[in-house]
Amino acid sequence: MDNIGQSFTILDYSVIAIVVLVFLLISCWAGMKDNSNIFSQSEKLSWWLASASVLMIFWNPSFDMMNTALVLESGYSGLWLTKDVLLTMGIGTILFAPMWGRLNITTDNQLISLRYSGIGAKILQNFRAIYVGFFVVAFLGSIYILAIKKILEAIFPISDSQFFLFAFIGIIILISRNTFRKKVRTDAFIAILFLLVLAPAIYFLLHGMGGWESMESSLSSSKADKLSLLAVDSHSGFNFDILIFLFVQWWSVRILDYSNASVQRYLAVKDPWAAFKSIFIPVLVLSILFAAFSFVWDSALLKADGSTDGEELFVQLWLAYAPTGLKGLLLICLIFGVMTTLESSLNWGASLVTVDVIKGHLFPKINEKSIKIISYSVMALIGILSLVIAANSNYLIKLQKLLFSMSAGVGLVFILRWFWWRINAWSQLSAMLASLIYTLLYELAYVEFAAFQNWADQSAELLQLSYYPFKIIILTITVTITWLIVTFLTPPDDEQQLKNFVKKTQTSGFWNFKIDHAYFWKEKLILIFIISLVSVLPMFIITQLKFGNTFLGFSLLGIWLFLSVLVFREMKRFLKRI
Repeated sequence: MDNIGQSFTILDYSVIAIVVLVFLLISCWAGMKDNSNIFSQSEKLSWWLASASVLMIFWNPSFDMMNTALVLESGYSGLWLTKDVLLTMGIGTILFAPMWGRLNITTDNQLISLRYSGIGAKILQNFRAIYVGFFVVAFLGSIYILAIKKILEAIFPISDSQFFLFAFIGIIILISRNTFRKKVRTDAFIAILFLLVLAPAIYFLLHGMGGWESMESSLSSSKADKLSLLAVDSHSGFNFDILIFLFVQWWSVRILDYSNASVQRYLAVKDPWAAFKSIFIPVLVLSILFAAFSFVWDSALLKADGSTDGEELFVQLWLAYAPTGLKGLLLICLIFGVMTTLESSLNWGASLVTVDVIKGHLFPKINEKSIKIISYSVMALIGILSLVIAANSNYLIKLQKLLFSMSAGVGLVFILRWFWWRINAWSQLSAMLASLIYTLLYELAYVEFAAFQNWADQSAELLQLSYYPFKIIILTITVTITWLIVTFLTPPDDEQQLKNFVKKTQTSGFWNFKIDHAYFWKEKLILIFIISLVSVLPMFIITQLKFGNTFLGFSLLGIWLFLSVLVFREMKRFLKRI
């Protein structure tokens, strides 16, 4: 598989050129109607366009490149490091997407001024806009740029200097057409194209590997210890790292209220029902994608040796057995799949800096022409910083773990601010600062101080945890203690501010005043539990059908289909009542 690039023909390059041309034509067409607003569009966004765009944010090849490396290292159980996000789908889909759909704001950062009061709200709004919009988004961008680099390196001989020169030029071109209206429409094109090529890609992969029966026999005989989602460690019994991913990381690290690039889509649709569909449909599609990509991971287990880069192996397997023509189509789907998420992140990050800081606080009377120039300039600066970080990185999973560490303990605040009156701006600010500072201090202490390193290693060994899960535990505890202390040492928000927030979002929870719709809380919890099952079950369905009890697998599939229909129906009824 080392010479995949040499197998590309004129037909492959012609297919790539045609896809790029169609992509540009769609972009130009979308910009003809309304190109005045970079971060939103004048009319409401249809739910299906929003769904396609959200799908391309939640899925891109960089995630499956990481997942391939995790499967090679720890088997299917290693997937919980990234697939813990499936546990959060119920919370985000039922609780937060509909509430975002009720807010008439441009950026998710403007929620701060709706929820919090006083000087703390102003400080937090500006700090988060710069910290998240510029620095965190730059880290996200570096993951996507590094992914594109690995995609190309897995196929073609390309030097670092050549790649980053072309990447810089490519980012400038992307930024020049990066408006929200164009973005969601090109996302839809990429999503449809990708789903169309998925089945033939898997067919040719299985055919090239000798067929599924041959693969299953080889996996069962030589890789049986890698095939369980709840693996048993040969040294200590159960793999306790999984417990941290399943019971801590998903609420500690993940920003469950969707304060990310996808939130622009929920704010742009017409109502909470459309916002719900915008995320629920991608949840169902992601289940299909898990099934498809599991065959790539299986192939990787059979093909890899001890020195294999799993992240690059994913790309090689994806293309190696495809015929002429399809090979070029698969390559452009991989590149566009990563590129579209990079574009979304740059647009989201620039919106926070431009709308909330520059126009919102520094220059409120700035004209639209100037704000457009500044917006594109901010995107360019974020993109350049992403290039710098990517140039100094080798592995996607290491960058992802660093980002997770930098938000450990913060996730709970982003949940509670919607439901608990005592959370204030200082709670969120202290959590974000503490997570960043404590992460840096932990890494520094581990490298520079032998005593701390010995304590951390011995403690992790005692708890039967590896380095990263133990670090998440320590950071979660210390960050949580910090923001709780700050919360109770600072005054709560203005009561009228909280009442307006509750009325606007129609949330439930624990408030220092009576709310009319608190009885919906029980129904929400039931729906959250069901959607979490809908999100997670496909992992167990696929592994059972492939390696376990076929009857159990089909039984779980029936349950999954029933619950999916049930949630869709009940959520529609539920939203009509509030």
